[in-house]
Amino acid sequence: KIKVTFNKVVNFSEDNIEVLDTDGKEIDDVNLTVSPSGDAKEFKVTLGTKLPGKTVVVKITDVEDTALYPNKMSEYKATIEITDKTAPKVEKVRLDHSGDKYYAYIFFTEDVTNTGLDKDNYAMMDSNGALEVFEKAPRFFDGNIVVRIELKEEEYNALTGGTSLFVQRVEDKAGNGMKGQIIGKEEFKYIGTDAPEVEKVEATAKDKLVVTFTQRLLEGNNINKEAFDVKVDGKSATIGSISVSRVDGKTVVTLNIKDAEINANAKNVELTIVNSDGEYLKNLFGVPVAGNDFVGTIKDKIAPSIVKDGKKLDITAKNVGDNGVIEITFDENIKDSITARDFEVSGYKVENVTAAGNVVTIK
Repeated sequence: KIKVTFNKVVNFSEDNIEVLDTDGKEIDDVNLTVSPSGDAKEFKVTLGTKLPGKTVVVKITDVEDTALYPNKMSEYKATIEITDKTAPKVEKVRLDHSGDKYYAYIFFTEDVTNTGLDKDNYAMMDSNGALEVFEKAPRFFDGNIVVRIELKEEEYNALTGGTSLFVQRVEDKAGNGMKGQIIGKEEFKYIGTDAPEVEKVEATAKDKLVVTFTQRLLEGNNINKEAFDVKVDGKSATIGSISVSRVDGKTVVTLNIKDAEINANAKNVELTIVNSDGEYLKNLFGVPVAGNDFVGTIKDKIAPSIVKDGKKLDITAKNVGDNGVIEITFDENIKDSITARDFEVSGYKVENVTAAGNVVTIK
């Protein structure tokens, strides 16, 4: 992630930022998501992929403030190095048995180097702490984030019978190495029972939902907009397009809505996964996401904006006694933690700012 901070409230989105390599070219797998969407001073930009140790060029253009006659910022460029000081961890272990084949799948929290293929970095640990390495060497299964070890039958029986797994010295691409991690039997699951689920849903704009799954899903035709039913104000909305990225090994699907508008507080939108026959949204092992309603709260990541009547902003200026007062009506309630530093009135000094519901009063 990249944090972008401005000295005043601006309108900023994915259209205003590029993350390029040092030659000015696009970087593979980078899929930018800006949060919040709309007006703010500070934004988080998710890259959609990890770039540990990589030097990138951040280019910001055409950013405008929220003045009645907007001021446009000059083009900004910065060269930054993306640092990574966190060692990888084993996120989960899954076991599989088909015929006379036995496997252990070890999922890391991030891509690892070829240290993940060193058989001496994996061992079975009994209740006394004694270690025994596996007979066969591990292999990468999905890129560099999942390792598969083919097991002998007795090794499989040991893991399902109470033996723990010990993993050590595996490094990420930035050279951060694991000190050692014990994964107990209670954390092992059979691969066929490990169905992916919707982890969270965020409304990042009035026409955009971002759906994060708990696992990586097969891509291509497996992720189809027909698998998603979005209702706005109780009516099905048209999904114009979708985009797919991966964050920390999990699939993230962005749904772009065409003919409906999500409220600024995201309370008028619902999501249902339409997948009762398991045709879509399968993980790497062919296990599908179940078709059902998303029962969690769809998170409001939409920045408040000023109410408009046509092109006219709902901003009222008037005199109250000897003081000038400006009232601004937003499309959702504003926290009463704003200060005079959050607003500028050209030619005047802002003395006090208060919020009551969705109306901000500037004095």
